[in-house]
Amino acid sequence: MAPWTRTTAERYGVVKWNFRGKGEQQLSLEVGETVHIQEECEGWYRGYLAKNKTQNGVFPASFIHVKEVVIEKRGDEEVVISAEMPLVKEVTTTLREWFTIWKQLYVTNKDARVKQVQRLMWDLMEWRSQLLSGTLPTDEFKELKQKVTSKIDYGNKILELDLVCVMKTATFWNQKMPVSLVCSGLTKMPQLKSMNASKRNSQTFKQSTVAFRLESSLLQHTVFMCL
Repeated sequence: MAPWTRTTAERYGVVKWNFRGKGEQQLSLEVGETVHIQEECEGWYRGYLAKNKTQNGVFPASFIHVKEVVIEKRGDEEVVISAEMPLVKEVTTTLREWFTIWKQLYVTNKDARVKQVQRLMWDLMEWRSQLLSGTLPTDEFKELKQKVTSKIDYGNKILELDLVCVMKTATFWNQKMPVSLVCSGLTKMPQLKSMNASKRNSQTFKQSTVAFRLESSLLQHTVFMCL
């Protein structure tokens, strides 16, 4: 077997397909997770999950969509940062968040809202591709950025994803004085009623489940890959 070599260009990627690791050396992966790649050898990568550095191991290179990155030196440490423009990163994060809510809406039979959110997501995915193409004239690029921002704001509003501001206070001479205003985007999940399966026809439910899995799989793969 060839020796492991340190990767240079391939440093960061998104998981395209689920992978069930065998043994302690292999790292199990799920679609949409991001990984940092450290070494490669004959079609395999060695690395760790971006969300948890302690989860590390080897995994198939063919299961990873490699992303362009910028590597910064901070002392003796290398920091790998996605090279995507900030707006594209925001679109990617938004799509993943909306997809989670879309699934809940689907299984709770919120048909009208499901279609509405799905249209919003397809629009964002198409516009994201245009932003990344680098072929738009300057004026069209600016117009598209405004459309994307407005679409995200509109989608977050109808899904009740609120921006919550919290006033921090401190006590001076027995009086509370405001010291800073901290705003953070907190996810307020829609109040969705659980589906009462016992009241549904068994065959209809099975057909609906199959349709959901197919549609969900397509959306999931497209969203996490952001084609």
